[in-house]
Amino acid sequence: MSIAYRTRFKIKQEAKSKEEEEAITRWLNLPEEVSDEIFLKLPGNSILSSRCACKLFNTRLSKRIFIKNHVNLWIQTKNSPKLLFSQSIRDNPPMIYSIPIDFPSISSQLSSLSSVVCDGAVLMNYPFLSNKTHYHQYLGSCNGLICLKIDRVDYEREHLCTNYFSVLNPFTRQFKEFRMQTVSTFCYGIAYGFGYDSEIDDYKLVAISDNDEPTGCSSIEVYAVRSNSWSRIQCTVKYSFYVGKRSRGVFLNGGLHWLGWIGTRNKSSEAIFCFDISNEIVVVIPLPENIIPPVDFLGQVYKNLGVWGDSICVAFVYDRLRLDVWVMLKYGLKESWTKLFTTTRLPRSNRMPFWKPLLCFNNGKILVDYGLEQLVLLDTTSEALKSVVVRDITMGDNREIYVETIASLGSSTYLERRNTNGTVKNRKRRLLRHVINNPNQVPELSGSALVELALQTLACFNFKAVQSFMDAYLLMSLKHLLPVCV
Repeated sequence: MSIAYRTRFKIKQEAKSKEEEEAITRWLNLPEEVSDEIFLKLPGNSILSSRCACKLFNTRLSKRIFIKNHVNLWIQTKNSPKLLFSQSIRDNPPMIYSIPIDFPSISSQLSSLSSVVCDGAVLMNYPFLSNKTHYHQYLGSCNGLICLKIDRVDYEREHLCTNYFSVLNPFTRQFKEFRMQTVSTFCYGIAYGFGYDSEIDDYKLVAISDNDEPTGCSSIEVYAVRSNSWSRIQCTVKYSFYVGKRSRGVFLNGGLHWLGWIGTRNKSSEAIFCFDISNEIVVVIPLPENIIPPVDFLGQVYKNLGVWGDSICVAFVYDRLRLDVWVMLKYGLKESWTKLFTTTRLPRSNRMPFWKPLLCFNNGKILVDYGLEQLVLLDTTSEALKSVVVRDITMGDNREIYVETIASLGSSTYLERRNTNGTVKNRKRRLLRHVINNPNQVPELSGSALVELALQTLACFNFKAVQSFMDAYLLMSLKHLLPVCV
C-alpha cells in the first residue's frame, strides 16, 4: 500500500461529511508540480508544520530537490536575516544568541545620537554545550547553515582539543558533529572555509594547512557533510594566509576565497586564492592595482576580504587614518576592480583594524563587523557611523549573518528547544485558532497567507476550514485573472 493511498484512506476516515471528503480529495489530487509550486511560496516554518500533517506531505517536502529549490528561492529573497553571536563569560561555557536584523526598526533610530539598539535576542541551545567547552569560532555560514570549530579542555592531558567541528541549522535545530582527520591540530597556519557544492548538493568544510611535512607544501582537506566523507589534496606549493578572523574563507560564486601568498609572506605576491568547491582546484585572483595610500603614510596596511552585495570586495585599512573599499564588478576580471568609497571616519580602537561587511541594505547602508565588540551601521553616502548594540547583552567577537532555511544536513540529530519565560504573542496562531473554531469565517489575507493557514488547518484535520481557505484562494486568483482575460 503506497504512502499516498494510506494518507488518502486516513483522511477520508477523519472526514466528517461528504463535502469535506471531496474538498480534501481535490487538494490531494493536485499534480505534484502544482502542489510543489504552492509549497515553495510558503516560509520555512509552514513547511515544517506541513510535514507533520501527513506522510504524503512529509515525503514530498523532504525530497532533496524540493529542499534545494526552496532554499535557493528564500536565499535570493534575503528575507528576515538574523545575526548569530556569542557571549563569553570567564570560566563558563560560551552562550550563543540569535537576533533578527530588522532594518525598518534600525533605520527608525538613525536620527538619535545614541547607539542603535536591537531587541529580540534569543538564547539558543547548541550541540557542544558543556562545561568543558573553552572557545568556539564561526567558520562561515551558507544557505542558513553555520559551521563552528570548537575547542574543548582535556583536563586529563591538560591541553585543548581543537579538531572538533559542528554544522548547525539554527532554524530547524538539526546539527552534525565531526572531527578532523590528518591536519595537525597544533598547526596555527590553517585557513578554514565552509560552502556549498551545487554539483553534488552537499556542504563542504575546507581546511588548508600552510605546511605539510615532509614536503613543505600545503595540503587541503575537504569534508563533505552529508556524505560524511573526507578527501585530501596534496599541493605542489606552499600557501600562507592571515591568522584569526581573516583566515576564514569567504564563499561566493561556488568558491571559497582567502587573502594570502604563495611561498613565504611577501607583499608583492599577495593575492586572493579561490578554492573551487566543486572542481576542488585553486584559482588565483589578482588584487587591484594602482593602490594609492594617504600622503606621507608609512604605517601598516590591513586588508580584509568580504562580500559586497553579489561581488567580492577588499577593504584597505591604512592604520586608523583611512579606509578604501574596492569591489570586483565582474567576477574574475582583473580590470573590473573599482574603488567603491573612501572614508576617514573609523571607530576608535586600540586593536588591529578589521573591516568586513555583514549585510548590505538597498539604501546604501551596510552592517559592518569592525572586530571585537564593535558592530557598526555605515552610511556609504554620508559616511555616518552608528554603533549597533544588543539590549542588555555584550556581544563577543564571534558573529555571523544567516537566513532561516530548511537546508538539511542529512542528520538525525536535533537540538532540544529552549524554554523561555512568558508568552509570545503570535498573530498567526491567533488566526489559526480563530478559523478552526469558525471555519466559515475566512479573514482577508494575501494568497500565500491563505495557503499557509490552509495547510496548518489541514495539520489539525479541520477540513471545513481547509475548504474555505482553498475556495478563498481560488476566488482571489480568479479576481487577478479576470482583468487579464477581458
